[in-house]
Amino acid sequence: MPLYVNVPIDNPKYHNQTQPVEVDEKTFESAFDAKNPGTLVRIYRLFCFIFFLGPIKIIMTILSFFILFGSFYIIPLFHRFFNDELEYKEWAIRVTHPLVRLFLFSLGVVHVKVNGKLEKTTRTVVSNHLTGVDAASLFHLIPCQFLANAGIKNNAFCHQACQIFDQIYVDRSKKQGATELIMEAQNDPERLPVAIFPEGRVTNGSCVLGFRSGAFVSNTPIQPVAIRYRHWLMPESMATISWVEWNFPLYVYQLFSVPFYTLEITFMPQMIFTDSTTPQERAFQTELKIANYLGCPALHKTNKGTLNRQ
Repeated sequence: MPLYVNVPIDNPKYHNQTQPVEVDEKTFESAFDAKNPGTLVRIYRLFCFIFFLGPIKIIMTILSFFILFGSFYIIPLFHRFFNDELEYKEWAIRVTHPLVRLFLFSLGVVHVKVNGKLEKTTRTVVSNHLTGVDAASLFHLIPCQFLANAGIKNNAFCHQACQIFDQIYVDRSKKQGATELIMEAQNDPERLPVAIFPEGRVTNGSCVLGFRSGAFVSNTPIQPVAIRYRHWLMPESMATISWVEWNFPLYVYQLFSVPFYTLEITFMPQMIFTDSTTPQERAFQTELKIANYLGCPALHKTNKGTLNRQ
Protein backbone atom coordinates (compact mmCIF):
# COMPACT_ATOMS: atom_id res chain seq x y z
CA MET A 1 0.00 0.00 0.00
CA PRO A 2 1.47 3.43 -0.94
CA LEU A 3 1.94 6.02 1.78
CA TYR A 4 -0.53 8.39 0.16
CA VAL A 5 -3.05 8.79 -2.65
CA ASN A 6 -3.04 11.93 -4.80
CA VAL A 7 -6.36 13.61 -5.46
CA PRO A 8 -6.30 14.72 -8.26
CA ILE A 9 -4.12 12.01 -9.78
CA ASP A 10 -0.55 12.85 -10.74
CA ASN A 11 0.27 11.03 -13.98
CA PRO A 12 3.48 12.24 -15.74
CA LYS A 13 1.73 11.44 -19.03
CA TYR A 14 -0.44 14.52 -18.56
CA HIS A 15 2.13 17.14 -17.62
CA ASN A 16 2.60 18.51 -21.14
CA GLN A 17 -0.82 18.52 -22.78
CA THR A 18 -1.36 20.94 -25.64
CA GLN A 19 -4.88 19.89 -26.56
CA PRO A 20 -7.96 18.85 -24.59
CA VAL A 21 -8.80 15.17 -24.37
CA GLU A 22 -11.88 13.97 -26.21
CA VAL A 23 -13.73 11.28 -24.24
CA ASP A 24 -16.96 9.38 -24.67
CA GLU A 25 -19.94 9.86 -22.36
CA LYS A 26 -19.12 6.83 -20.22
CA THR A 27 -15.57 8.04 -19.57
CA PHE A 28 -16.84 11.54 -18.83
CA GLU A 29 -19.35 10.25 -16.29
CA SER A 30 -16.61 8.19 -14.60
CA ALA A 31 -15.14 11.51 -13.39
CA PHE A 32 -17.98 11.54 -10.84
CA ASP A 33 -17.72 7.93 -9.67
CA ALA A 34 -17.77 7.37 -5.92
CA LYS A 35 -15.59 4.80 -4.14
CA ASN A 36 -16.87 1.25 -3.86
CA PRO A 37 -14.32 -0.69 -1.75
CA GLY A 38 -14.26 -4.44 -1.32
CA THR A 39 -14.84 -6.26 1.95
CA LEU A 40 -11.25 -6.15 3.25
CA VAL A 41 -10.94 -2.44 2.48
CA ARG A 42 -14.27 -1.77 4.20
CA ILE A 43 -12.95 -3.48 7.31
CA TYR A 44 -9.75 -1.43 7.16
CA ARG A 45 -11.83 1.73 6.65
CA LEU A 46 -13.81 1.00 9.81
CA PHE A 47 -10.56 0.40 11.67
CA CYS A 48 -9.19 3.75 10.45
CA PHE A 49 -12.41 5.56 11.40
CA ILE A 50 -12.09 4.30 14.97
CA PHE A 51 -8.31 4.24 15.42
CA PHE A 52 -7.74 7.68 13.89
CA LEU A 53 -10.49 9.23 16.02
CA GLY A 54 -13.16 9.75 13.37
CA PRO A 55 -15.99 10.41 15.88
CA ILE A 56 -13.86 12.96 17.77
CA LYS A 57 -12.91 14.69 14.52
CA ILE A 58 -16.59 14.98 13.61
CA ILE A 59 -17.34 16.63 16.96
CA MET A 60 -14.35 18.98 16.57
CA THR A 61 -15.50 19.92 13.06
CA ILE A 62 -18.99 20.79 14.28
CA LEU A 63 -17.58 22.85 17.17
CA SER A 64 -15.10 24.70 14.94
CA PHE A 65 -17.88 25.46 12.46
CA PHE A 66 -20.03 27.05 15.15
CA ILE A 67 -17.05 29.02 16.49
CA LEU A 68 -16.49 30.40 12.98
CA PHE A 69 -20.21 31.08 12.63
CA GLY A 70 -20.21 32.93 15.95
CA SER A 71 -17.34 35.13 14.80
CA PHE A 72 -19.54 36.39 11.95
CA TYR A 73 -21.75 38.06 14.56
CA ILE A 74 -18.82 39.61 16.44
CA ILE A 75 -16.66 40.91 13.58
CA PRO A 76 -19.24 43.44 12.25
CA LEU A 77 -19.07 45.22 15.62
CA PHE A 78 -15.63 46.49 14.58
CA HIS A 79 -16.78 47.80 11.19
CA ARG A 80 -17.12 51.36 12.48
CA PHE A 81 -13.38 51.53 13.20
CA PHE A 82 -12.55 51.31 9.47
CA ASN A 83 -13.02 54.10 6.97
CA ASP A 84 -12.06 51.92 4.03
CA GLU A 85 -14.45 49.06 3.17
CA LEU A 86 -11.80 46.91 1.51
CA GLU A 87 -9.42 47.36 4.43
CA TYR A 88 -12.17 46.18 6.78
CA LYS A 89 -12.83 43.04 4.73
CA GLU A 90 -9.14 42.17 4.52
CA TRP A 91 -8.85 42.63 8.29
CA ALA A 92 -11.89 40.40 8.83
CA ILE A 93 -10.32 37.67 6.72
CA ARG A 94 -7.11 37.83 8.77
CA VAL A 95 -9.17 37.49 11.94
CA THR A 96 -11.05 34.46 10.64
CA HIS A 97 -7.91 32.79 9.23
CA PRO A 98 -7.08 30.76 12.39
CA LEU A 99 -10.73 29.75 12.73
CA VAL A 100 -10.90 28.45 9.17
CA ARG A 101 -7.58 26.66 9.69
CA LEU A 102 -9.01 25.06 12.85
CA PHE A 103 -11.97 23.87 10.78
CA LEU A 104 -9.64 22.31 8.19
CA PHE A 105 -7.55 20.71 10.93
CA SER A 106 -10.69 19.20 12.46
CA LEU A 107 -11.47 17.63 9.10
CA GLY A 108 -8.05 15.99 9.18
CA VAL A 109 -5.99 18.44 7.08
CA VAL A 110 -2.85 18.39 9.21
CA HIS A 111 -0.57 20.36 6.89
CA VAL A 112 -1.02 22.97 4.15
CA LYS A 113 1.79 23.61 1.68
CA VAL A 114 1.56 26.83 -0.34
CA ASN A 115 3.53 27.41 -3.54
CA GLY A 116 3.65 30.92 -4.99
CA LYS A 117 1.43 33.79 -3.91
CA LEU A 118 -1.55 35.83 -5.00
CA GLU A 119 -0.54 38.85 -7.09
CA LYS A 120 -1.98 42.12 -5.80
CA THR A 121 -3.44 43.03 -9.20
CA THR A 122 -5.25 39.71 -9.65
CA ARG A 123 -9.01 40.18 -9.98
CA THR A 124 -10.02 36.56 -10.58
CA VAL A 125 -8.76 33.33 -9.06
CA VAL A 126 -9.75 30.12 -10.87
CA SER A 127 -9.17 26.64 -9.52
CA ASN A 128 -9.98 22.97 -10.00
CA HIS A 129 -12.87 21.73 -7.87
CA LEU A 130 -13.04 18.57 -5.74
CA THR A 131 -15.09 19.24 -2.63
CA GLY A 132 -16.89 21.85 -0.56
CA VAL A 133 -13.67 22.11 1.45
CA ASP A 134 -12.03 23.83 -1.55
CA ALA A 135 -13.68 27.13 -0.66
CA ALA A 136 -12.35 27.00 2.89
CA SER A 137 -8.93 25.93 1.59
CA LEU A 138 -8.70 29.04 -0.57
CA PHE A 139 -10.43 31.40 1.83
CA HIS A 140 -7.99 30.75 4.67
CA LEU A 141 -5.14 31.86 2.38
CA ILE A 142 -6.44 34.75 0.30
CA PRO A 143 -9.07 37.47 0.58
CA CYS A 144 -11.71 36.66 -2.02
CA GLN A 145 -15.40 36.48 -2.78
CA PHE A 146 -16.99 33.33 -4.14
CA LEU A 147 -19.50 32.64 -6.85
CA ALA A 148 -22.39 30.76 -5.24
CA ASN A 149 -25.79 29.37 -6.10
CA ALA A 150 -28.61 31.79 -5.28
CA GLY A 151 -30.39 28.92 -3.51
CA ILE A 152 -28.09 29.25 -0.48
CA LYS A 153 -28.49 33.02 -0.18
CA ASN A 154 -30.90 32.72 2.75
CA ASN A 155 -28.85 30.06 4.52
CA ALA A 156 -28.07 31.45 8.00
CA PHE A 157 -24.31 30.89 7.69
CA CYS A 158 -24.09 32.44 4.22
CA HIS A 159 -26.40 35.31 5.13
CA GLN A 160 -24.27 36.26 8.12
CA ALA A 161 -21.01 35.87 6.19
CA CYS A 162 -22.36 38.26 3.58
CA GLN A 163 -22.65 40.92 6.25
CA ILE A 164 -18.84 40.96 6.16
CA PHE A 165 -17.54 39.60 2.88
CA ASP A 166 -18.53 40.13 -0.74
CA GLN A 167 -20.42 37.32 -2.42
CA ILE A 168 -21.83 36.75 -5.89
CA TYR A 169 -25.11 34.84 -6.00
CA VAL A 170 -26.14 33.36 -9.32
CA ASP A 171 -29.51 31.85 -10.17
CA ARG A 172 -28.49 28.98 -12.43
CA SER A 173 -32.08 28.46 -13.53
CA LYS A 174 -31.76 31.69 -15.52
CA LYS A 175 -29.70 31.73 -18.67
CA GLN A 176 -28.86 35.42 -18.49
CA GLY A 177 -27.19 37.57 -15.86
CA ALA A 178 -24.43 35.40 -14.37
CA THR A 179 -21.66 36.69 -16.65
CA GLU A 180 -22.69 40.30 -16.02
CA LEU A 181 -22.57 39.77 -12.25
CA ILE A 182 -19.11 38.22 -12.51
CA MET A 183 -17.79 41.01 -14.72
CA GLU A 184 -19.17 43.67 -12.39
CA ALA A 185 -17.24 42.15 -9.48
CA GLN A 186 -14.08 41.61 -11.53
CA ASN A 187 -14.03 45.23 -12.70
CA ASP A 188 -14.64 46.76 -9.27
CA PRO A 189 -11.32 47.38 -7.44
CA GLU A 190 -13.26 48.24 -4.27
CA ARG A 191 -14.38 44.63 -3.97
CA LEU A 192 -12.35 41.55 -3.13
CA PRO A 193 -11.01 39.38 -5.98
CA VAL A 194 -13.43 36.80 -7.35
CA ALA A 195 -12.74 33.09 -6.75
CA ILE A 196 -14.42 30.76 -9.25
CA PHE A 197 -14.39 27.01 -9.88
CA PRO A 198 -15.01 27.03 -13.67
CA GLU A 199 -15.62 23.27 -13.86
CA GLY A 200 -19.02 23.97 -12.31
CA ARG A 201 -19.09 20.57 -10.63
CA VAL A 202 -16.81 18.58 -8.35
CA THR A 203 -14.93 15.58 -9.73
CA ASN A 204 -13.19 12.62 -8.13
CA GLY A 205 -9.82 13.94 -9.24
CA SER A 206 -9.41 11.74 -12.30
CA CYS A 207 -9.46 14.76 -14.64
CA VAL A 208 -10.16 18.47 -14.98
CA LEU A 209 -13.48 19.19 -16.70
CA GLY A 210 -13.66 21.72 -19.49
CA PHE A 211 -13.78 25.22 -17.99
CA ARG A 212 -16.92 27.26 -18.58
CA SER A 213 -16.13 30.62 -20.14
CA GLY A 214 -18.14 33.00 -17.90
CA ALA A 215 -15.14 33.83 -15.71
CA PHE A 216 -13.01 34.75 -18.73
CA VAL A 217 -15.06 37.47 -20.45
CA SER A 218 -13.39 40.36 -18.61
CA ASN A 219 -9.87 41.46 -19.55
CA THR A 220 -8.84 41.79 -15.89
CA PRO A 221 -5.88 39.69 -14.65
CA ILE A 222 -6.57 36.04 -13.85
CA GLN A 223 -4.49 33.75 -11.64
CA PRO A 224 -4.83 29.95 -11.89
CA VAL A 225 -4.63 27.93 -8.68
CA ALA A 226 -4.10 24.18 -8.46
CA ILE A 227 -5.50 22.34 -5.43
CA ARG A 228 -4.29 18.86 -4.50
CA TYR A 229 -5.15 16.74 -1.46
CA ARG A 230 -3.09 13.78 -0.32
CA HIS A 231 -4.87 10.96 1.53
CA TRP A 232 -2.40 9.19 3.79
CA LEU A 233 -2.09 5.53 4.91
CA MET A 234 -4.96 4.13 2.87
CA PRO A 235 -5.57 2.30 -0.42
CA GLU A 236 -6.89 4.27 -3.36
CA SER A 237 -10.25 2.46 -3.33
CA MET A 238 -11.07 3.23 0.32
CA ALA A 239 -12.38 6.81 0.39
CA THR A 240 -11.95 10.29 -1.01
CA ILE A 241 -12.38 13.86 0.13
CA SER A 242 -14.11 14.53 -3.20
CA TRP A 243 -17.83 15.06 -2.74
CA VAL A 244 -18.99 12.49 -5.29
CA GLU A 245 -20.86 10.27 -2.82
CA TRP A 246 -24.55 11.27 -2.85
CA ASN A 247 -25.31 9.42 0.39
CA PHE A 248 -24.33 12.23 2.78
CA PRO A 249 -23.89 10.12 5.98
CA LEU A 250 -21.72 7.68 4.00
CA TYR A 251 -19.70 10.58 2.58
CA VAL A 252 -19.09 11.95 6.08
CA TYR A 253 -18.06 8.50 7.30
CA GLN A 254 -15.58 8.11 4.45
CA LEU A 255 -14.30 11.66 4.87
CA PHE A 256 -13.39 11.02 8.51
CA SER A 257 -12.12 7.51 7.94
CA VAL A 258 -9.05 8.79 6.07
CA PRO A 259 -6.22 8.82 8.67
CA PHE A 260 -5.20 12.35 7.72
CA TYR A 261 -4.85 14.69 4.77
CA THR A 262 -2.22 17.10 3.56
CA LEU A 263 -3.10 19.93 1.19
CA GLU A 264 -1.01 21.60 -1.48
CA ILE A 265 -2.16 24.87 -3.03
CA THR A 266 -0.16 26.28 -5.92
CA PHE A 267 -0.56 29.85 -7.18
CA MET A 268 0.59 29.89 -10.80
CA PRO A 269 1.81 32.96 -12.70
CA GLN A 270 -0.83 35.56 -13.39
CA MET A 271 -2.43 35.48 -16.85
CA ILE A 272 -3.30 38.68 -18.73
CA PHE A 273 -5.18 38.21 -21.99
CA THR A 274 -5.52 40.51 -24.98
CA ASP A 275 -8.71 41.43 -26.82
CA SER A 276 -7.70 39.07 -29.62
CA THR A 277 -8.43 35.98 -27.51
CA THR A 278 -11.98 34.75 -27.00
CA PRO A 279 -13.36 33.77 -23.57
CA GLN A 280 -13.37 30.13 -24.71
CA GLU A 281 -9.68 30.32 -25.68
CA ARG A 282 -8.83 31.89 -22.33
CA ALA A 283 -10.76 29.19 -20.49
CA PHE A 284 -8.93 26.50 -22.45
CA GLN A 285 -5.46 27.97 -21.79
CA THR A 286 -6.17 28.31 -18.07
CA GLU A 287 -7.60 24.79 -17.81
CA LEU A 288 -4.49 23.37 -19.50
CA LYS A 289 -2.16 25.15 -17.09
CA ILE A 290 -3.92 23.66 -14.07
CA ALA A 291 -4.34 20.18 -15.56
CA ASN A 292 -0.70 20.03 -16.70
CA TYR A 293 0.52 21.03 -13.27
CA LEU A 294 -1.66 18.46 -11.54
CA GLY A 295 -0.92 15.70 -14.05
CA CYS A 296 -4.47 14.77 -15.01
CA PRO A 297 -6.28 14.93 -18.34
CA ALA A 298 -7.88 18.23 -19.38
CA LEU A 299 -11.22 17.30 -20.91
CA HIS A 300 -12.69 19.10 -23.88
CA LYS A 301 -16.22 18.54 -22.64
CA THR A 302 -17.66 20.88 -20.03
CA ASN A 303 -20.27 20.15 -17.41
CA LYS A 304 -22.77 21.71 -19.81
CA GLY A 305 -21.59 20.16 -23.03
CA THR A 306 -18.64 20.78 -25.33
CA LEU A 307 -17.24 24.24 -25.99
CA ASN A 308 -16.13 25.12 -29.49
CA ARG A 309 -12.45 25.90 -29.03
CA GLN A 310 -10.95 26.93 -32.32
